[in-house]
Amino acid sequence: MTEYLGVNNVLACKALTKTLETRSPAFYEDVSINAALEALTYALVCGIESWDECIVYLAKAHRAPIIYSIDEELARKVKEIKVVNPISADTFRKYNEWMGGN
Repeated sequence: MTEYLGVNNVLACKALTKTLETRSPAFYEDVSINAALEALTYALVCGIESWDECIVYLAKAHRAPIIYSIDEELARKVKEIKVVNPISADTFRKYNEWMGGN
């Protein structure tokens, strides 16, 4: 919503919250609606994507000390859980070059 549609992050959080608050049985059952609502709030406060925050929330809820991700921004913003890039620095640099990044 925020990146591709240009929606303000506060408005996006409100819209997603309202959607979850319908408590529709169509939602994925393995992640509770309450967990998703808490993750949205945390994502807004920490300035990270709500999907990333769902991963962080679930890691905290299950006492997982590490999240494996190539998302360097997530690693900088999340303090409660260690975020580790499972790809070696050299391989990741080559990947980014191949993708046209830095």
